[in-house]
Amino acid sequence: MANLSTGQDGYRPRRYYLIVGVLGATFFSTMGIVSFVAAYWNIDGSFPRPLLAAIIFGIFWSAMLLLSVWVLLAYFREHLIVDRTAITQHGILRSTSVRIADATEIKWRRIPLGGSIMIRTANRKIKIYFDNFAANQRDELIAFLHGTFAPEIQQGWSVFAESRVPSDPRRPQKSRAAAAVCALLLFAIGGILGYCWLVGLGVKWLVLGIVNALAGLWYVWRIWKFRVQPTTEETA
Repeated sequence: MANLSTGQDGYRPRRYYLIVGVLGATFFSTMGIVSFVAAYWNIDGSFPRPLLAAIIFGIFWSAMLLLSVWVLLAYFREHLIVDRTAITQHGILRSTSVRIADATEIKWRRIPLGGSIMIRTANRKIKIYFDNFAANQRDELIAFLHGTFAPEIQQGWSVFAESRVPSDPRRPQKSRAAAAVCALLLFAIGGILGYCWLVGLGVKWLVLGIVNALAGLWYVWRIWKFRVQPTTEETA
């Protein structure tokens, strides 16, 4: 059975989520303020309906900002406490705890990226996504969980184990989440540039919008390329 080296705070999300949240909040708030001001005061006279454009910009960028705030809340509030008697998962809005002795079913899955595990008892369940944690914590947690639960209640371990390679912290990790953020940003910028073309600011805005949209599609292709297909057992 593996030993746990985590402190009192347990396993916390890796720093990647802090960076994404801060960058996203900074970018979306800046874009929201600039686009709202430019549209509402119709600085260059290019908006035929300034108030409507300002409202649309405000709603769109506010929604994106809320997503970034949610990521930041997840980084600071979410953590996983694991010991030899229980597993407690603290989320943004609520916490769930299961006793290891009460576990009736363990499902190892290759999806999403990095793999996951579902721990089920008679009246509740916990899902743990390994990609949320740093590489060394991920390997430690997987080894501990696999060695703690009885083999007869574990499903999908062989497929999960064959599909993964122990994480090397020196090796950069491919992240579909990072690609999704980049795609979202590029599509958002492309949409704004396309709107500039629609209101008659010139064809150059359309060209720039298409370039951003194509770059966003490239990131979507990367997400698709590095996807992990679920097996029949995993989707059951």
